[in-house]
Amino acid sequence: MGAESILGSVLSLFTPDRGQTVGSVVGPVMAVISFVCSVRNVPLAAVLWNSGISFGGVIAFIFADLIVIPILDIYRKYYGVKVMLFILTTFYAAMFGGALAIEFLFQALGLIPGERKARVVEATISWNYTTVLNICGTGIPNACWNGIAKRRAASKPCTRFLKHELGAGVLPSKRFGADAAWFRVAVITHNLLTGLKRLALLSAFLNARPKRLRFLIFTTPARLVEHARHTTLRMVRSWNRFTNWLPVIRALPAPVL
Repeated sequence: MGAESILGSVLSLFTPDRGQTVGSVVGPVMAVISFVCSVRNVPLAAVLWNSGISFGGVIAFIFADLIVIPILDIYRKYYGVKVMLFILTTFYAAMFGGALAIEFLFQALGLIPGERKARVVEATISWNYTTVLNICGTGIPNACWNGIAKRRAASKPCTRFLKHELGAGVLPSKRFGADAAWFRVAVITHNLLTGLKRLALLSAFLNARPKRLRFLIFTTPARLVEHARHTTLRMVRSWNRFTNWLPVIRALPAPVL
């Protein structure tokens, strides 16, 4: 507990007589500086409570594991500096406001402990009510996991189609907006091709890949001819791919005169 003792000594200046707002402000700052994980911050919060920080400061310290330095660096790499700063500001304000509201609520209900003698006890395996609740609660996560697994299995063909056929697996830049636009174009293309195969093409093309559609459908030789105020699409009837286009032509709506 050497690090916890040092951190507790540093925060001993922020005693409750400084006001509840000070603790809620300092709590997230100390969490960012210490950047411990979501489990390790609970013993540190106990040390901070024993050192004199306010109840809201303890709550804010526990909340602030989402804005520690390693996670902020991940935000910066994925979303850029501006979005990272926006997330930091928004989360900090939410943590400060939430911790202050919890402190006022608990103080009004008389739930804030009067003594500062929190102890960090090593947990051991024992048979008690939490064991029974854990056993009874395993059914809900299992049911949720089975539902997620079924949804993932149903979405795997679509995901594979987007990644390997339409280039959604290779993002063009490091900018979030450009990558999002690229992925949306890939999804729109997937939807258009799926609609074409299900509504207009033969059943043999239902599971056709874009490469096959490109060679058999999209590269069909034809010529647009304008004659007597009419536009005609001329295709070679004897060509072996002409039958691929017949369902498409028949599915087209009649021209409006």
